[in-house]
Amino acid sequence: MTPSSRSTFPELARLAVALLLAVAGQVRAQACCAGVSLVGPARLTPHEDALVALGVQASPQVGSLDATGRFVAVPARTGSVDVVETLSGLVRVLGEGQVGLSVPLQQGVRWARGNEEAGLGLGDVTASFRYDFLLAGESAHLPGLALLAGVTMPTGRPPELAHQPLGSDATGAGLWQGALGLGVEQTSGHWFLQGSGLVQQSLPRLVLGVHETLGPTFTLAASAGWAFDDGAAVALSASALAALPAWLEGVRVAGSERVRTSVGLSGAVPLTAVWRLQGSLGAQVPVGLNEPVSLAVSLVLLRTWS
Repeated sequence: MTPSSRSTFPELARLAVALLLAVAGQVRAQACCAGVSLVGPARLTPHEDALVALGVQASPQVGSLDATGRFVAVPARTGSVDVVETLSGLVRVLGEGQVGLSVPLQQGVRWARGNEEAGLGLGDVTASFRYDFLLAGESAHLPGLALLAGVTMPTGRPPELAHQPLGSDATGAGLWQGALGLGVEQTSGHWFLQGSGLVQQSLPRLVLGVHETLGPTFTLAASAGWAFDDGAAVALSASALAALPAWLEGVRVAGSERVRTSVGLSGAVPLTAVWRLQGSLGAQVPVGLNEPVSLAVSLVLLRTWS
């Protein structure tokens, strides 16, 4: 498994034809955050200028997929749980643009046949950018369309520099990663649909004296959900990741391809006019190659400014 496998991104409608449609549009704007986001943990709705989000996610590993796609369960008396707290901020720029920064603090807990350990450290910081060329509902014929971009910085501790025997204090991939993609979304009554596609490429790095270059990674994600009249929303989502083989010292590494498939259920609840709560349950299903299989539970509290 390559180090990058440890690293581990949604404002929908603005309808203002009449008072009833304006209220409904506000509800659907809240619902955006219940969907899939490939770059960053949150996004601004059309009437928001900035937000701060504090999130926590726990991910116990239940197994892994080898190079043939065979699922291998976690052995008895062995386990791994990662807990990540992330502080994020977003501000509006250039009208329909959004610039964000996410700073994670990661804890790892590992145990194996009587040996237990825990590690803590700063994870890989991510800067993100989104620009909406067209918002969902603005055109009678075209869906909303947005440009997505992100840069992940190697601020965490890579696996090869971990001090703990089981690597619980490894908190990052140890490399620079850039991502570029597109997002589309549309609404129909209380329903909302979202789709995203992203291409990610990492810069070469030196690992224990060996030059490594990870292959490009392609990610597709989609979600469908329902926005309630009170501003709450719920969504089902799915995503698929495929990474081309890595290169070591200029030689392609056969069998190093990675494939990951995930599904999730998420929701958003407005607490006040400026506070909202998001939550999700997710799982990496045993369909793929060279990837861990884990569950994920997350909560995000957001404070917004208009």
